[in-house]
Amino acid sequence: MDAKKHLCQGRRHWRWALIAWSLATAAPAGAADPTQSLPRTTIEHIVDAERVPYADFLAGINAFNAGHALAPNATLRFTVIPRSKDIDPGAIELHLVTRNGDADAIEIPVDDHGNFDVPTIDALKGKDAEIRANLPSGTLHWRALVITPGLPDDTRRMGDLRLECEVKEAGGLNRGDIPFIGRLFGSPGASECFTSDQHVFLAPAPLAAVSLDAANPNTRLDAERLGEPSRLYTVFESYLRPRAYSPPLQDATIPDDALVHFTYRDAGIAASSH
Repeated sequence: MDAKKHLCQGRRHWRWALIAWSLATAAPAGAADPTQSLPRTTIEHIVDAERVPYADFLAGINAFNAGHALAPNATLRFTVIPRSKDIDPGAIELHLVTRNGDADAIEIPVDDHGNFDVPTIDALKGKDAEIRANLPSGTLHWRALVITPGLPDDTRRMGDLRLECEVKEAGGLNRGDIPFIGRLFGSPGASECFTSDQHVFLAPAPLAAVSLDAANPNTRLDAERLGEPSRLYTVFESYLRPRAYSPPLQDATIPDDALVHFTYRDAGIAASSH
């Protein structure tokens, strides 16, 4: 875990280094715009739409590549989670919008679970680009999703969760997921991924219980506050809190290959966020 902790120490610098590099390598004034060859579409203009800078996603992708040893077989996707149960994830539309505005957007396909891939487009690095939703600001949680293929839908791998946390932090996608008290008293320069009680994840469906792999009998996941409106979970809306859990990412005795097991409230559910 010392190596992992060292890895995440510089996460706050990745984003700014990436932006600085991108600005330095941007095309000079008057040069032909290489993005003109990309497919374009016109999107509906929404005042104060939900959005995230494209540079934030690129910083998260950088963090994933740098920390891939935590989850060597995993893939990286991103996901949007509605803050209201009345919003259908399958109706969410995302577009990569460049400085040319709403009439010059690139569609980002979103699946029925709200998951999507972010393309790395060199021509857009350093440009004033963002990924924008067809919803007003404040209606979505933006999160990373690091998944090792082949695992059952009712499990998550600890190394995947650790790397997912690093991706969220590097890209700033966890801004609204850390309780205010944690941001206020967190150690400057230290990753919240490796401090206690600062990392909250969402399972695909409401939970009845959470446990660690039985192969690790000396460790367990403390689910004492599972589903309760405690300080830890108030960052999420009430309908999402039954899905919230907090794995001990900082516990060096728990290997990356350990599995977190979910028991869903609905025993017959075939839940999958993958």
